[in-house]
Amino acid sequence: MLTRLLKVALWGVGLVAIVAAATLFVSSPFPVGGPSAPKARECVGAIHVHTVASDGGAVDDVARAARAAGLDFVAITDHNAWAMPAPIYRDGRLLVLGEEDERTG
Repeated sequence: MLTRLLKVALWGVGLVAIVAAATLFVSSPFPVGGPSAPKARECVGAIHVHTVASDGGAVDDVARAARAAGLDFVAITDHNAWAMPAPIYRDGRLLVLGEEDERTG
């Protein structure tokens, strides 16, 4: 009887230890890679901005406004801009260039 009680107690302690370890792992402020792994960073931006190519401001003004607003990136979506330059950095902000095609709504 004592042996059986001891086994049950050991199983209970083991189960509690596993649940505690899993809880600590899930609630840990560290990324999965551990404390030396780079921390994830949220990027904040605007995804529909026009420039003088449509009905907005100059590209440099857009970049300055993005910096002042604390944005990391801006998606410039001018109307029917057929030539798509590569993404650029202006004033320390990433400008991703796209198009708003008015023909498709």
